[in-house]
Amino acid sequence: MTQVYENYWKITLAYTDIHGKKFRNSLEIILNFIDEHPEGFSFIDEDSEGKTNYKILASVLQEKYQINIVSARKIINQFVKLGFINCELKTYTYEAKQFLNAQTDLRRQLLFSRIVYKNSKFNASVTNQSEDQSEPKSINFLVKTLEKNGTLSTDDINGLMITDIKNYPKGYLEKNELNEAKSRAKKIGFEDRKYNQLSHFENIISKLYDIQIEKGVIKFKETTEDQIETKPDNTQRDSYMQKIYKDQLKEESEIFYKKPKCMVEELAYPTLIASHIKPYIESDEDEEFDPNNGLLLSRNIDSLFDLNYISFDNEGKIILSKKLSEDVKEHINDFCINKKFINEKRQEYLEYHRENLK
Repeated sequence: MTQVYENYWKITLAYTDIHGKKFRNSLEIILNFIDEHPEGFSFIDEDSEGKTNYKILASVLQEKYQINIVSARKIINQFVKLGFINCELKTYTYEAKQFLNAQTDLRRQLLFSRIVYKNSKFNASVTNQSEDQSEPKSINFLVKTLEKNGTLSTDDINGLMITDIKNYPKGYLEKNELNEAKSRAKKIGFEDRKYNQLSHFENIISKLYDIQIEKGVIKFKETTEDQIETKPDNTQRDSYMQKIYKDQLKEESEIFYKKPKCMVEELAYPTLIASHIKPYIESDEDEEFDPNNGLLLSRNIDSLFDLNYISFDNEGKIILSKKLSEDVKEHINDFCINKKFINEKRQEYLEYHRENLK
């Protein structure tokens, strides 16, 4: 019984406000340190009096915030557990700097949700990876269980927190499995013993995009008719990542236009398409839901773009297929992607798209 109790999702946060200065400033210090010390946590610099990089980084945070060394290490490990940085302090997710540079709280929340959904490893630490990369991650497992069951209670969360996700290769708990898990949690008094851990976990859940906690019940937010659509295809897409991807494009358009508009026609159609530049089926894991690999388009423009009858150069100017009729060419000849939406990463995807122009 004690063995089951000790095997749980271990997560406490040094800072709980993802929009706050301490959370962001700490992350920035860590990312800059990794950039300057790519050799990792165990490397010992000749000028550091025998200190490892891990100890040096902890000392930097200790001095910055006037805290003890244990608290400084807790700051570092929270970003490992959440998935912003990898164990051994050698690398970090490419979205971590996007998180730091986010212009709005909504964009920051969307990026936070992407990062923890893809990467969170609650039993990991700087010195312990703990979960194989191919295994479902903690928040990923939670969200998929929520999708499967519709709602989750605090008792359900207790059950999830003592679940060894390696034993569930499908990536979620069925209702009967969830009931068994929460019964085990009650039997060992998990909530009373680990109230602080539960509180921190629920705090993370409350930060996730499109998820709410209402009167102790966790559920997806109820939404009106979705203005942003994606093209149907034969691929099985991750529904939560797809939701974030669509709404990242929507938010990007809203920043400039104050409402969702086609990034080419600059018109607020009732329905817009979250269109991939590099086709989803041809994209790798990092490209599938990268918002830079997307454009918010009207149905007509999306159809031409998706079928490679049009493309765009690196300045956003439209390129027309010779196979288009002259009246269509004349109608769309002056269209372009607003330069506000052109960045280096999008230019790379557009270069790929141009290679397939008909």
